[in-house]
Amino acid sequence: MDLTSLILVGAIILAGVMFFMPSQKNVVVSRLEEFSGKKEEGAGPKGQPSIEDEELQKSFFDRIIKPILTGVANALSKRNKADTASQLKKELAQAGNPGGLTPTEFNVLKMLLIAIPAPLFGILGFFLGVPVKNLAIGCLVIFILCFLGPRIYVQRLVEFRKYMIQKSLPDCLDLLCVSVEAGLGFDIALAKLVTKFKGPLGEELKAVLQEMQMGRSRREAFKALSDKMEVEDLSAFISALIQADQLGVSVSKILKIQSAQARLKKRQRAEQLAMQAPVKMLFPMVGCIFPTIMVVLLGGVVFEFIKNFPR
Repeated sequence: MDLTSLILVGAIILAGVMFFMPSQKNVVVSRLEEFSGKKEEGAGPKGQPSIEDEELQKSFFDRIIKPILTGVANALSKRNKADTASQLKKELAQAGNPGGLTPTEFNVLKMLLIAIPAPLFGILGFFLGVPVKNLAIGCLVIFILCFLGPRIYVQRLVEFRKYMIQKSLPDCLDLLCVSVEAGLGFDIALAKLVTKFKGPLGEELKAVLQEMQMGRSRREAFKALSDKMEVEDLSAFISALIQADQLGVSVSKILKIQSAQARLKKRQRAEQLAMQAPVKMLFPMVGCIFPTIMVVLLGGVVFEFIKNFPR
């Protein structure tokens, strides 16, 4: 590829980016007209930053990258299958919506990662004089990583959040039980909990509390959380809470029972992992530690044998 072709490809990519990039000025003007009416552009309420200042304070990803992804996603939304989008949407929700990406925007980002890094590496390697064989292997490896990397990252993030929720659930139930037994209502105790409790479980409970404050019933909000996260211990707690709400059982008793059960399950899982440790340690010991010990113990004997019994 000569220099003219490279410049032409760069111009085409730049034109595509400029085409899908929405105008930041139009976004600011429309928001000012919507919220401020006839106020002058950039003028906000007294003592508060203007809409334009808020836009400029956003990160580079929110101001530049995400609008591009949104534009391309809208252009390709008709080609996205509903079942695939539903599964990906569920995985993104379980992962905590990284970057605030929708399923279509995530697919567009994945396509860009597939289409740009490998050819760019090939072009740079060609101009730097890298051998063709090594260049082909490098492009193939980068293509595979970019193709599988985003989905693997989301799945690993989902597994991590589920593990953290399962790990922190007993502590959360203990705090909630103590708050309710101290005389607070369940909703107030939950509000106190989310202000002190951090991590994935705190974020999910905060979202549930916000839904309840917007008018959604407690049963529906917690049932949606159970269906969303699919964590066994959390689903058991939510099922018991819903049954207590339906039957009129005291919430404090349910919380006390569920807290004790969560502690028991956590202890049982720790004991199970402890019993699996010797088996998992066997393979590295046989492959790495035992040969080293044999070399240390028998090395001197072998040298003495060679010295005393020459050929």
